[in-house]
Amino acid sequence: MIPATPGTFRTIGATLIALCLSWIGAGSVSAAVVEGRVLHSTRPEAVENLEILALGISGDPNSDTIERRTRSDSDGHFRFDDLPAPAAYLLRAIFAGVVFPGGTAIFRPGEPESADPVVIHVFDRSEDASALSINSMQWVFEREAGVYRVDVNVSIANSSAMMVQIDPNDPPAIRLPLPAGYSELKLPFGKLPKGVTIAGEVVEVRGPVMPGEEGLRVNFAFDLGDDSALLETELRFPDRVDSLRLYVRDFGIEVTADGLHPAQPARQDDVFYLGFVGFDLPPGQVSRVRIEPLASDQAPADGLIAGLVALLAGGLLFLVGQPIAEAGGDGKVVRLPDDDEQRHSDALRAALRDLEHDFETAKLSEEDRDRLREELRHEAARALARERGVTRSGSNPGKTSADTLRVCSCGREARPDDRFCGGCGTEL
Repeated sequence: MIPATPGTFRTIGATLIALCLSWIGAGSVSAAVVEGRVLHSTRPEAVENLEILALGISGDPNSDTIERRTRSDSDGHFRFDDLPAPAAYLLRAIFAGVVFPGGTAIFRPGEPESADPVVIHVFDRSEDASALSINSMQWVFEREAGVYRVDVNVSIANSSAMMVQIDPNDPPAIRLPLPAGYSELKLPFGKLPKGVTIAGEVVEVRGPVMPGEEGLRVNFAFDLGDDSALLETELRFPDRVDSLRLYVRDFGIEVTADGLHPAQPARQDDVFYLGFVGFDLPPGQVSRVRIEPLASDQAPADGLIAGLVALLAGGLLFLVGQPIAEAGGDGKVVRLPDDDEQRHSDALRAALRDLEHDFETAKLSEEDRDRLREELRHEAARALARERGVTRSGSNPGKTSADTLRVCSCGREARPDDRFCGGCGTEL
């Protein structure tokens, strides 16, 4: 599954508000209470007399945004009385001229008009850009209205215990170049986060960036290409990228991405995406991306093959990974009695999983992956056949009897008097 839905932009707070609008509904307005505390990691005294904002949206589409302000006491505590409800509120604290995000308080009709205490963390400022890095980056390409819509989602990490903010006149801490020929940026709520600007074909980040692996998220979209379904472009990474994921909506295409490794296709909302991944991309790396439609007579066949492979792999994992159970003559479930066989199944399942992981991380070529996977499939079929033989005959598979099920190495069942397999022709 793709981590971020293509074509949409949502911050955490905005998502909660958007979702709760349908829950709030219409109703009489009453008073709600929100209280909480501001915390500073190293200087407890710094939380006194800070301005606290409560920004809310009510269920009335004709009402304006709700805004209330108060101040924290000497211990950082704050309290809002008489907030209009039902409504949803985002809490913020202003410290050293920077707005620090807090929690969310939602009040629905018929529910208590008080929320759990909200904690807002504030940090001292640092200009040390070395603490910042691109923790993860995701590019999603979709073909729409004759062009490619590209959604970019970037998570910037801050390894320090301080909020990092660079002076506007200094070089940016993080640079996010845009592909040549991109259209005007489409931004969440029409604007970039504070401290994020556009200079030519580069999105520049100066902060503030809060501590943590997701100190700041930057989202934007743009159109790329022309009427041709063939797209060739370059993704440039002037700064190190810890983790990169590239997804292209599959409409019968072939995709190449230099320096990235093919990953398992992703599925979201019944739409399939071809996937590529990269890890620890060094500064200055360039990835050339080419998206080319397959010939009309290739796309259906390739799609069918991909579907059959996915079905086979999924069915194999299910069969080898689940306890073997069949209904006996008395209607009871007969389970595999041999623990060694179950351990064998578990080992095969783990081997298949490790094989796919080694391929995705470029430790195996596609040719080696296919060959080893085929060997594992045959071994799984043989193991499954032995397990079925145990459950049906009730005897040890090493013993022979007239009632013991005969199974070819390809997994096909055979009658006791068969000399050759009806599936592969192997002599039994």
